[in-house]
Amino acid sequence: MTSDRTTMCRVTLPNKLVFTAEDAHAPGIPPMRLRRLLRGGQIVRLRKATYTSSRTYERIAHLPRGDVVLATFAAQNRIAVPTWVTGLSGARLRGLAQPHAAAPTIELLAQPGTATPRRYPELRVQVARVPAAHRDELFGVRCTTTARTITDVARRHPLSTTLIVGDHALRSEAVTSEQLTACLADCDRMTGIVGARTAIAQLSGLRESPLESESFALFIEEGLPLPECQVWIGRDRVDFLWPEAQLVGEADGRQKYACDGGPPEDEHGDVLWREKVRAERLEEQGFWVVRWTYADLLHRHALLVRRLRARLGPWIDTR
Repeated sequence: MTSDRTTMCRVTLPNKLVFTAEDAHAPGIPPMRLRRLLRGGQIVRLRKATYTSSRTYERIAHLPRGDVVLATFAAQNRIAVPTWVTGLSGARLRGLAQPHAAAPTIELLAQPGTATPRRYPELRVQVARVPAAHRDELFGVRCTTTARTITDVARRHPLSTTLIVGDHALRSEAVTSEQLTACLADCDRMTGIVGARTAIAQLSGLRESPLESESFALFIEEGLPLPECQVWIGRDRVDFLWPEAQLVGEADGRQKYACDGGPPEDEHGDVLWREKVRAERLEEQGFWVVRWTYADLLHRHALLVRRLRARLGPWIDTR
């Protein structure tokens, strides 16, 4: 008698990177056989009723962003019309920075008249115009261009999220300011475009981490004077500088403590010592130093704002 494993090995899976239960039924794989293949490890379930072969999964999942590629293929395979991945999931596909604890929801765009907006578990289908100039393909996945991806993030997400994604794209030269300006003009009548323009105007390739980007968003939202970013003061480069107030802001930038040209030490005590020496060097030049971490920004942001206001008082716009 032929064993289940031998029988499974003879099954011909659909010749697709990702396939549905309906795709499997066409070459003669009924639901019961599909369940056996799943239990036997020959296929992997990516989302409800959507699968890939174990060989394909092993080949792609371990690659950089391979899990995102497979999840996006699975999501697009569920929708009967052409779609393009965009927004935060499009940024994730491109390896751009993400907000702290970003949801894994796949955001897809469909052309008007081809679909209606819908929500599924970890999948959101939106309807908006996607001109040919806004279309791209990455790892075989249909996606929007980097400029359109950032524009869609700015249309639908908070300022801090836009700065995290957009700052990284500019810093890594994945997009230019000119491309963003052109994309905003193309999306002129889309929902959320006014807020998107305001957010994208604040992007900068100078900020070097999501923490710095999110901090800058906080300054804007709290009505604080906006600092200069990544400024050299003697031998030290600081994250933020309010020159009129002689105030330095440091977003936990320990990687920059090796200002003498050597690599930072691994030992925690050495890092703290460098931090102390660096702060003293700045203070000797007449600067106040305010330092914060991600925990401060997430859980104690009101206290951080009070600390900054205490030093920036005379320069805060009270209109």
